[in-house]
Amino acid sequence: VLASAGLWQGVFLVNIPVALLVWWALSRSAVAADAQRRPWGDRSGTMLLACWTIAVTIALVQGPSWGWTSPATVGAMGVGVITFVGFVVVELRSTDPLLDLRLFRSRGLSGSVVLNFSNNAVFVAFTFLMSLYLQVALGYSAMEAGSFFVAASGAALVTGPFTDRLVSRVGLSFVAIGGALVSATGLLVVTRLSPGSSAMVGVLAFVLIGCGVATIANSSAIGMSVSVGESEEGAASGVFNTGGMLASSLGVVAGSLVFGAIAMRRFTDAIAETGAQVGGASSTEIEYLVTGEATEPIRDSLVAPEVAELAVDSFAGGIAWTMAILALALVVSSAVSALMLRGQSGRSQPRVTVLDESLTQRPD
Repeated sequence: VLASAGLWQGVFLVNIPVALLVWWALSRSAVAADAQRRPWGDRSGTMLLACWTIAVTIALVQGPSWGWTSPATVGAMGVGVITFVGFVVVELRSTDPLLDLRLFRSRGLSGSVVLNFSNNAVFVAFTFLMSLYLQVALGYSAMEAGSFFVAASGAALVTGPFTDRLVSRVGLSFVAIGGALVSATGLLVVTRLSPGSSAMVGVLAFVLIGCGVATIANSSAIGMSVSVGESEEGAASGVFNTGGMLASSLGVVAGSLVFGAIAMRRFTDAIAETGAQVGGASSTEIEYLVTGEATEPIRDSLVAPEVAELAVDSFAGGIAWTMAILALALVVSSAVSALMLRGQSGRSQPRVTVLDESLTQRPD
């Protein structure tokens, strides 16, 4: 609705009232009182992790325009390497680490983190690129494009409750691989969504992806919970969620880089092959148009119609190849995770805490 009204910037403000409401609720809870009694722990680790994320993201985002060998890009990458090494050293020495790296000794937890990381990275990259493709190349309105994502969300809601039963019956490894194959199938089906194709192709693809994402997300969460002891669940959950958030950021960056490179290469080759003239548009304007950064439907742009058609075809080709690469990456990473999760049934033993020893003693 906001995007259709030309107020898309307001999307970034939606989280503010929700965050304020959550903050108010937590501030009145027992959790807040307990947190106030404890000092804030790993400040150094927090700062190093933030610096690493910022440096790597800047290098990847600005690398194509700055040049991969430019001093700015190399410097940002260098800062990323230094802060990452520093983060690992600090976490191994800290008595209250932000990210307890010792937990990765658990093969099950490591497999769950890898599975969650790849699932988040692929899905967020898919969401970002498809939102552009549907509107910029295919000409759907913001409301129409959003309806495809509603289909994916609905499929995820329906699929989620069945994951526990599947895990109990066939095990985590098979469920993880199955979810990855369903998502990969959806990613390959979406490559058939092109100018002139039926919208039902997109609906089918989004439903498959929603089912696969929900299956992988739930199975990885189950794998995390059954791979560690009760005393380590809090720390393991932190590692699990931190990995997922990092994956979301890096997935968008990596997916955009791959798509941009493929789309621009296809457009350049098409221009050279057809001899079409781009007119007075600069190379930057053409790149923005072909990669969707202009955020306007390509056919509504001021370039010549034949150039616009080449841009649409290049955009579609870039999307198709990127989705195929994402599908392959998801299947491979899920297969690796499944090997690490072998032997994990997903059935956790009930934990009984004895509150009073007198309750376990038989009367004389």
